Amino acid sequence: MKESILSEYKTSANGLADEEVTQRQHKYGFNEIEEKKPKSPFKLFIEQFIDILIGLLFIAAVAAYFVGDIIDACVIMIAIILNAVIGFIQEYRSQKASEMLKSLITKEAVVKRNSKVQKIESKELTVGDIVLLEEGDKVPADLILIESNNLQVDESSLTGESEAIAKDVNDEAYMDSNIISGNAVGVVSKIGMKTEIGKIAEMVQEDDGETPLQVKVSKLGKILSAIAIAVCVFVFILEFTKGIPLVETFMTAVSLAVAAIPEGLPAVLTLTLALGMQEMAKSNAIVKRLLSVETLGSCDIICSDKTGTLTENKMAVRQSFFYNESRTAQIGMLCNNAIESDGEIIGDPTDEAIFKYFNENSQDYKGFERVNEIPLDSNRKMMSCEYSCEGENNAILSKGAPEIIISKSKYIDNDGSIEIITPQIKETLLKKIDEMASDALRTIGFAYKTKDENDDEKDLIFTGLVGIIDPPKESAKKAIEDCKNAGIKVIMITGDHEITAKAIARELDILNDGKVITGAELEQLSDDEYLDIVEDIEVYARVKPAQKMRIVETLKSKGHTVSMTGDGVN
Repeated sequence: MKESILSEYKTSANGLADEEVTQRQHKYGFNEIEEKKPKSPFKLFIEQFIDILIGLLFIAAVAAYFVGDIIDACVIMIAIILNAVIGFIQEYRSQKASEMLKSLITKEAVVKRNSKVQKIESKELTVGDIVLLEEGDKVPADLILIESNNLQVDESSLTGESEAIAKDVNDEAYMDSNIISGNAVGVVSKIGMKTEIGKIAEMVQEDDGETPLQVKVSKLGKILSAIAIAVCVFVFILEFTKGIPLVETFMTAVSLAVAAIPEGLPAVLTLTLALGMQEMAKSNAIVKRLLSVETLGSCDIICSDKTGTLTENKMAVRQSFFYNESRTAQIGMLCNNAIESDGEIIGDPTDEAIFKYFNENSQDYKGFERVNEIPLDSNRKMMSCEYSCEGENNAILSKGAPEIIISKSKYIDNDGSIEIITPQIKETLLKKIDEMASDALRTIGFAYKTKDENDDEKDLIFTGLVGIIDPPKESAKKAIEDCKNAGIKVIMITGDHEITAKAIARELDILNDGKVITGAELEQLSDDEYLDIVEDIEVYARVKPAQKMRIVETLKSKGHTVSMTGDGVN
C-alpha cells in the first residue's frame, strides 16, 4: 500500500529532490490559504460616504449653499465628515486587531527531502512531499498516511469536534488538525486552497450582503427622497400658479427639501453602533464592521456548535458502576498517561476525565513502577500497563471499550471476592452499558490480573465501569433561556453522534418538539424538500463543515437573520 501511494504522487520514501520541489511549486503554487487583501485606509474611509442617507445629506448641503444658507450647509457637512471619521476609526482599529492576531501564527513543517530530514516553512510544501508528524504538531497540509504509530488526531479546527480520531495507514490527515498522540509519516496530497480547510475558506470569503440596517436605511432614504421631491414639486407648482417670482419659488422648494433631510440621523446611528462595538470589545469580541453590531441585535436564530461552545470541551465522568471501587480507582490512576502539573491535568481527554475523577480520593501509588505498556490502538480498543510493586508479583492493569474488556475477562472482583463471570453477571453489565450509552455516555471498562505466563490481556478480572461525557457549560442553559425569552431560537449544529447531540440538546432545553436530522439525511434532501422542513429542525448531528453554510443560507432564504457561533471552522 505504501508503494502504491508513493507511486500515485510520483515521490519516494526519501522525499523529493530540490529540482522537483521547484518544478512542483511552479505547477501547484505555494501551500497558503488565500485571503482577501485588507482594505486600504483610503478605501475604508471613502466607503463611509457610500450610503443613500449620506448622499441625501450631501445634496442637501449643496442645495443649502446655493440658496445662501451657509450655516446649514456647514452643519450638514460637519455631520457628514464626523460620521465618516467615527466609522473609519472603529473599522480601521478592528481590521488592524484582526491582522495582528493573524501575524502571531507561524507554521513550520518537518519534511524529508533528498533523504534528509529538515524543517521548512509550511508554505513551501508541495504535492508529493514526505511529512513527518509527531505529538504536538499541527498538520501542515492534507496528507495521505504511509506510516502510522498509534496516531490520534484532533480535527476540531475542521469539524468543531474535539474528540481525538485514530488514523491508520492510507487514512487522510487534514490541514490544521492537531496531533494528540503517536507519530506518522504522510505524503502531501493537497495544498493551499485545494485542501479541505481551503475549500471552506473559499466558501466563507464571499462578498458580504447588505445587513438588515442597510436595507432599512436604504428604504428610509428612498422614502425620504420621494417625499422631498413630491413636496418640492407640489410647493413649486402651487407658488408658481399664484404668481410668485420663479427664483423665490425655487428657493422655497429647495429649502423645504433641505428641511426634509434628517441631518443628525447618520451621526446618531454611527455613534450608537460605535458604542455597541466598544461594549463588545470589553468582552474581547472584535467587530470588523460597524453595521454588524446592529445585525447581531436583529438575529432571530442562533446556530451554535456543541463542543466547546455549549459544552465544556472537557470530558468528565457522569456515571459509574463498580464491583470494586478502590481497585477500579487504582487501575484508573495507574493505567493512565495523564499527568498533573501545577494543579492542571494534562493528557488525552478520556485519560484526563478518569484521572480527575479518581484523583480526588485516590491512594498513594508511589510504590508502583510502570514496567511496560501496550498502548491503545483502533484495533484492540484497549490499553494495558504492567506494574511492579515491591514484595508483590507484577500486575497487569487494563482499561478500554467495555465490550472488549468484558470479552477478555473471566472473573469479577466483588469487593475482594474473586468470582467467575456468569451469564447473569454479563447480562447485568451489558444492560448497564446500554443504559449509559442511551444517556450518550462514552463507557470505559476496567480490569486487572496478576502477570502469568499467558497473554497479558487474557483471563482478566473485571472491576467496574465509568460513563464519560463532555458536560454542558453551567452558563449555557441560562444563555439559551435568555435567548428564548428574547424571541431567539437556538439550533444545535454538531459533527458529533446523533445520540450525544440529542442528550445534550434535551439537557439544555434546545430540543423540545422539533426534529433531529443527520448530515447524511440532509445530503439526501433536495433544496425544495429542505426548505419545507428547515424551520422545524432543532438539532443537526454528524454535519460536515460545508453543510453548515447550506443550513444558514436556507434559514436566511426564509427571511431569518441568522448567526453562527462556535470554535474551529465555525
